[in-house]
Amino acid sequence: MTTFTKSLRSNKTGECRRLADHISAAAAAMGLVSEVDVSRQSASHYVYVAASADADEQIKIRCSDHDDRHGGSDWHTWNGECPSATIARLASHFGCAVPVGYRPGDYAARSATAQAAAATRSQARRATEAEMIAAVIEAMQTANVSAVAAGKVVDGLHPAIPRAQRQRIAAAASATVTRDHAIAAAAGDETAIAKLATRHREAMAALFALVGPERFPALRPAGYPRSCWKV
Repeated sequence: MTTFTKSLRSNKTGECRRLADHISAAAAAMGLVSEVDVSRQSASHYVYVAASADADEQIKIRCSDHDDRHGGSDWHTWNGECPSATIARLASHFGCAVPVGYRPGDYAARSATAQAAAATRSQARRATEAEMIAAVIEAMQTANVSAVAAGKVVDGLHPAIPRAQRQRIAAAASATVTRDHAIAAAAGDETAIAKLATRHREAMAALFALVGPERFPALRPAGYPRSCWKV
């Protein structure tokens, strides 16, 4: 089994576990008796729910990422699903009220809060990386604009960052410096800048500034979309 496959299975197992734990916790909040068991063969988890410890009836709920090959479960729910539907079904089955915190609106509110927090973190990360990229560009030797050279600068400025982030910053810095050098080298050459303009918005802006709005449309390279040839 590859590392990726193990990681994927681990993620599915974790999702099924969280789903089962939510259902079990909601059942307990209703005053029911619940227990979670785990499959030894797959990511599946099972929640056993009864009205009391000595009740004759017990509901077996299967939380899984695949079809039930062996049977034996009463209800099924899938990883990635909101547990509120199964919790509502439990409440209806046992004649209980759905506890606060386990209703669809509660899950929707938590999801919205989590998404907003993730968006804020992502925006902050992008802003931080943009500052780091700018610092690397400023520190790079103009004679060597390779990603390797940029990586060495990143190592000097930020030696403790993760490898993937180091590579991302180095690649972005190298690409930016390479682009700027190419645009600078093509200065005054309409044809050369027009070719660069098909790949870089900065080159398109430089071409527009060089030739003006009347000549600019005529320099659109053959095959390049007319709708994209604008500043």
